Amino acid sequence: MSLHIRTLPGCVVVTLPPEVDLANIGQVTLCARDQLWDRLAELRAVVFDLTRTSFIGSEAGGLITETWHRGRQAGVPVCVAAPSPLHRRILQVLGLDRTALFRDMQQAVSGLHPMDNVG
Repeated sequence: MSLHIRTLPGCVVVTLPPEVDLANIGQVTLCARDQLWDRLAELRAVVFDLTRTSFIGSEAGGLITETWHRGRQAGVPVCVAAPSPLHRRILQVLGLDRTALFRDMQQAVSGLHPMDNVG
């Protein structure tokens, strides 16, 4: 499984596979490029849904960071929903911890209540 991308009112939700690491990052990145990055200018927001993702390596963190940078250039906010403590630690190292993380999909989609305390 690679990325699953669906459109909700006001945003596009990107659901990552259960694990993202060296074994599948190439396929996941190709999907992001083909289905997401080329469309960023048309979008209002992007939410990475980690609800069903048990493991992300630094490769997935890089994918999220790259999407965040591309979104910023296009004026499109990119955030992450439902990160586990391990996800939060990886994203914190990458600098995406305070402004881009939400406790669950509902909060991410509504844009309310970013996580105040990552630790």
